[in-house]
Amino acid sequence: MGAAHSGADQAAVLAQQELHLHALGLALEEGRVGLDDPVVSYFPEVDAEITDPRSRSVTLGHLASAGQHRVQAASSHWSS
Repeated sequence: MGAAHSGADQAAVLAQQELHLHALGLALEEGRVGLDDPVVSYFPEVDAEITDPRSRSVTLGHLASAGQHRVQAASSHWSS
């Protein structure tokens, strides 16, 4: 089983996710990245090691969506 995390730990993780989503938004606005870009394309040093087609198909949009849902769920939980 995973270790229990305190509310402060969870808040810190969510704050980091929110910062990452904000940075992604800025990079999108500047045209530096695209939501349809495969994540592996940003890590050429491990590109050859990732052979599973499912892993290779994960996009920045997939990660942004997952992170956004976590931030929204936690925000609604804490505000109630």
